Amino acid sequence: MAKAGVVVILVLLVLGGGYLATSMSGTSTQSSVSLQPSGSNSSSGSANNTITLLSLFSSFSQMQIHEAAYDNSEAAPLIQQTTFSYLVLGKASMNSTQYVKVRFSEVGVSNDIIAWFNPHEGVDRVDVLGDRNYTGGAAPIFAQKFLAAMSFVVGASNNATLLSVLSKTSQNTTSIGPTQMTLATYQLTTPTPPYIKATVSYGTVPGTGTKIAVYLDQETSDFMENIFQITSLTR
Repeated sequence: MAKAGVVVILVLLVLGGGYLATSMSGTSTQSSVSLQPSGSNSSSGSANNTITLLSLFSSFSQMQIHEAAYDNSEAAPLIQQTTFSYLVLGKASMNSTQYVKVRFSEVGVSNDIIAWFNPHEGVDRVDVLGDRNYTGGAAPIFAQKFLAAMSFVVGASNNATLLSVLSKTSQNTTSIGPTQMTLATYQLTTPTPPYIKATVSYGTVPGTGTKIAVYLDQETSDFMENIFQITSLTR
């Protein structure tokens, strides 16, 4: 578990595109968890517009993601893997604030949650289905693992630093679930600290400026490898 925690922290630092901030003090329903990109994209291989969590929910009503972490210095390298999905349920008001309600599900876990995102991308309420509703400082605890996983998508989509050391290797049209996309793949041709290897694929919805990272495989000099892949997208 300790090693898995280190992996999450490492990925957030390496991606440099998102952060997870949790506040456990007080009972206010103001933003308690926030996931936001830093910086803008470079023109080479990056998205045309900065990706945020709410813009993902606006562009894609459903998404399924598989992620895995490895320590390649070990004989049994797999540390953890998970598959989860989200479904945007719509908007709702609470205490004069308008929220986006998103249902998260994880394969192998019975209790889905519904997270209420405020306009600042904070989570002020979480409904744990089959249990109860949580607000205030307790609410973000139940959304943390999903927000951490979403940071892979947001971070890779906005990370100009990573893209600056990659080269475009291919481009083709493919379908990710029911959504057809133009897929451009970039790879690290020469090891560049802190990366031993890195591959990122960006999907663009034809006729729109929506471009996001749909695949990332990166290994750093400490032999920690992190992979995520969006396996299904619905507009």
